[in-house]
Amino acid sequence: MRGRMDLTVSDLGRSKSFYDLVLGFLGYRCVKDTAQVIVWNLALPDGICGLAIRPAQRQREYDRYTVGLHHFAWHADSRAEVDRVDERLMAAGVTIDRKSTRLNSSHTDISRMP
Repeated sequence: MRGRMDLTVSDLGRSKSFYDLVLGFLGYRCVKDTAQVIVWNLALPDGICGLAIRPAQRQREYDRYTVGLHHFAWHADSRAEVDRVDERLMAAGVTIDRKSTRLNSSHTDISRMP
């Protein structure tokens, strides 16, 4: 089985740095890097799961509640695993939305990249 999600981003270079950090931690590997698209794949026992980013053709102000992808999450086996990602993100200058983070759960909400 193969699957891939494409995301449109406002700044391809800045977004690549962010997704390299997050996806690399999760085991994804960058398999394509051009001015038009950057693709990461995760090899699974039954196929490949991919994520691609492409530059936006038109810019607009970010609004979490407009039409489009609202939420995408990966499962973490423990809060300690989430904390390790959290530390890497903060070290890279990513702003973490602490108001919506449920500290007793296994997730971190990212409000915006640096």
